[in-house]
Amino acid sequence: MVLAFKAFVEKQFGHQILNLRSDNGEEYVNNKFIHFCTQHGIQLQHIVPYIPQQNGVAERKNHTLKDMANCMLQSKGLSFNFWA
Repeated sequence: MVLAFKAFVEKQFGHQILNLRSDNGEEYVNNKFIHFCTQHGIQLQHIVPYIPQQNGVAERKNHTLKDMANCMLQSKGLSFNFWA
């Protein structure tokens, strides 16, 4: 499965995977996966779980999507009790 994903990503984007960042999830912290990454020259980066500030790109995207949704709600004139 991992090998298929690696091949898909590299073929789709034309670049090798250099870094993989995860939140210390069990699927990414085992000897077999670490060995696979070492063999293929992939650097593993582990962040602290449940700290979204460490993943700036995803947080900016979430903020942008939230702002876009709020604009759509406001443009349709929905009352604030429909806003999450």
